Amino acid sequence: MPTTPSRPFSALIDDAIHRTRLTLDQVVVELAARDVSVSRRSLLNYKSEASTPTEPRQRAILSALADIAGDTDGDDFVMVPELAVEASAGDGADVDEAEVVVGYMAINRVVARHEYGFDPDRLRTIVVRGTSNYPTLRPGQRLVVSLYAGEDLVDGAFYVMTGPSGRIIKRLKLRAGVILVVSDNHEYETLEVPVAEFRSDYEVHAMAVSVSAPL
Repeated sequence: MPTTPSRPFSALIDDAIHRTRLTLDQVVVELAARDVSVSRRSLLNYKSEASTPTEPRQRAILSALADIAGDTDGDDFVMVPELAVEASAGDGADVDEAEVVVGYMAINRVVARHEYGFDPDRLRTIVVRGTSNYPTLRPGQRLVVSLYAGEDLVDGAFYVMTGPSGRIIKRLKLRAGVILVVSDNHEYETLEVPVAEFRSDYEVHAMAVSVSAPL
């Protein structure tokens, strides 16, 4: 039968949380994903001995934390495909380019979920070309993107799209009745596209989530 731990639960949970290498908010999310619902305040109370859960709950929490620590130590990687498609930050890439997988980038699933904030299985990497978003995006940089699945567009985010000029990456700014297709390089013009026209003339493929460092 299980025995009561010789160390106080406050010390055990403090060590267990530390081994996950995640913030408390991230730990709460990961615990919930493992069907262990614990609030941030409760974790702080457990760490400070302001409160202590029942022994069965202690075991459930510590077991889930050990599982999380195992994930972040490298036991659960997602292989993010690198596509042979360049996202043009200039006049547009050939829309007929074949999206061939040319390699993979290994990213820890838990770390990726918290660093990028998206389902790791939807992540891809592509290469930037052109200078219309310079200096934010530079030619040759590897861009991590999340495949678009019809969710609401995020104001100010970069998107990989196919438009009238081909495959492009631009910042989208949402305004009443229009979408601004923006280049960070001010030498390029900003396009003001009515929402209905944007929906018919542009196909959104992915949202950029990181390039060398988070955007």
